[in-house]
Amino acid sequence: MLTLRQVVRGLKNGNRRGFDKSPLAKILKQVNIPYYTVDIPEYAMGYLMAEIIEKEDQVNGLIEEFLSISDKESIKGVNLKSWIDYLKEEIEEKKLFLDIKLRPEWIVKKILDIIRTMDNNEIIFIHFAQNNVFSETLKLLKDLDIKVKIYEKEMEIFPLNLILNEEELEQWKRKCPIENFKTRLIRGEIIDQSMIIKIQEEILEKIDVSFTFARTSKRPDPSTVLDDVYKNPLKSGGN
Repeated sequence: MLTLRQVVRGLKNGNRRGFDKSPLAKILKQVNIPYYTVDIPEYAMGYLMAEIIEKEDQVNGLIEEFLSISDKESIKGVNLKSWIDYLKEEIEEKKLFLDIKLRPEWIVKKILDIIRTMDNNEIIFIHFAQNNVFSETLKLLKDLDIKVKIYEKEMEIFPLNLILNEEELEQWKRKCPIENFKTRLIRGEIIDQSMIIKIQEEILEKIDVSFTFARTSKRPDPSTVLDDVYKNPLKSGGN
């Protein structure tokens, strides 16, 4: 029997206040499930990022100096370019270490700290992991013999604060006006399933054509930004 349910929420930079106002937090409060932030807190992240920010400022200064050189193939230009590339690689390595190595270790440690405060023999916790820390966090948990189940699902836009269970969710789905109208047309023998599929394919084709046109077209003249948006009273005679 499960004796305790815990939700462990990994929030970027420990943004607990932002999560407290989310629909998910409201649901957890309603069903009396505690939740925690386990990511690196903002004050610690600022300290860890200080060296990276300092090196980024150094790179920006070197880039300005490099751009000001007329002969970029000169010894000075080549040396500056090499130094800039070296610093950029060093910055990326430090960012990767912070995101891929240090953050997962911090998250797992915080989870274990929370578990140690519990007296229960069996504890379930749910951790919402970001993609860039998922693999390493999973490995660390498994190394500690913690049973892990993975659920991968695309986020759906839905009023979560209004839905508390699957039954209520299904009730809302049955009220979908699009699906209901489609069913009505089929029952009235106005259209059939093959026609619906054809319509959907035509719509997707139009979307693809429009998307391709938008990607390949030149940027419009900024002076045309308000064209066809507002009626011009001077041109229309004030009507």
